[in-house]
Amino acid sequence: MDELLELTAGEKGTLKVGVTVAFAERYGLSYGTAAEYFDRKRIYDYLDLHSGLLVTKMYPYVAELVAEEYGIPGN
Repeated sequence: MDELLELTAGEKGTLKVGVTVAFAERYGLSYGTAAEYFDRKRIYDYLDLHSGLLVTKMYPYVAELVAEEYGIPGN
C-alpha cells in the first residue's frame, strides 16, 4: 500500500524541482525546457493537488505523461 504524504510548502517546492530535473534528465532536455513543458501542462498544479502520492512513483509517471503529450521520445 502506498504511503500518503502531507507535504509542507518547502517540500512541495523540492518535489517540483526534483520532478523537473528527473524529467529533463530522462528525456535529454535542458532544465529550462523541461520547466516550460511542465508550465504548459499545469503539472505544478497537479503536483499541488496530488502530493499524497509516493514521490518515487511520481517522477516516472509525470515524466511519461508529459512526454507522451508532447511526443518526446524517451532515452
